[in-house]
Amino acid sequence: MTNFDIDKAERRTPYRVPDRFFDTLERQILSETVETRQVKKLPPMKRFIKVALSAAAAVTVAAAIGAGVWISRPVDQLTPETAFANLSDNDQEFLLDCYDNDRLLEAYLY
Repeated sequence: MTNFDIDKAERRTPYRVPDRFFDTLERQILSETVETRQVKKLPPMKRFIKVALSAAAAVTVAAAIGAGVWISRPVDQLTPETAFANLSDNDQEFLLDCYDNDRLLEAYLY
């Protein structure tokens, strides 16, 4: 196997472009995109209708959210004892076991 030195390797690209291609590239791109783009303006009445419909939709959504918040009644709060009593026996045992483990860990660490 021969020793290959990448720094001494010939640098060439297999691609060719026409002469002075990059001199005009930017101008060609801009002429085909920015300069030919025309801004389409809506007639004033259609623009007003579009804005009015958008505003009406926003007001409708805000009113629906507001009505949902206003109509919702407060939920009865459970006491911790009632919530614990509503759990299954397995869940109660699990919570008590976790509580005991936390107490033992705190006693050990502190």
